[in-house]
Amino acid sequence: MRRYEQLSLLLGDLIATHHTNYNGDGKPGFGITHQIQRQPTQQEYLGWLLITQISPWAFFLSGWAGIILGIYGAKREGRLNVYFFLAILLGWSNLVFWVVGQAIVLFK
Repeated sequence: MRRYEQLSLLLGDLIATHHTNYNGDGKPGFGITHQIQRQPTQQEYLGWLLITQISPWAFFLSGWAGIILGIYGAKREGRLNVYFFLAILLGWSNLVFWVVGQAIVLFK
C-alpha cells in the first residue's frame, strides 16, 4: 500500500470516529445535542489579553518603541525597508492591544 493510501485511510478513520457517536447516544451523529452556547465572561476576555494584565505599561511602551525605531530606521536608511515596516506594524498592534485591554478593564 502506498503512503498516500495509508494517509487517506488514516484520515478517513479519524473523520469517521470523530463523526460517529459524537453525541454519545450510540447513533451516528454530527453534532452535540442540547448544547447551550455561553458568552465568554469579562475574566475570559481579560485572559485573552493576558499581557495587558501582567504589565500594561511595558506593553504600551514597547508599542511606541517599535513605532519610533521603525520610523528612525526608515529615515536613517532613506527608504522604508520591510523590517522597518514590520516594526511599525508590530508597534501599532501592541498599542491596539493595550487600548483594547484598558477599555475592557475600565468598562467591565
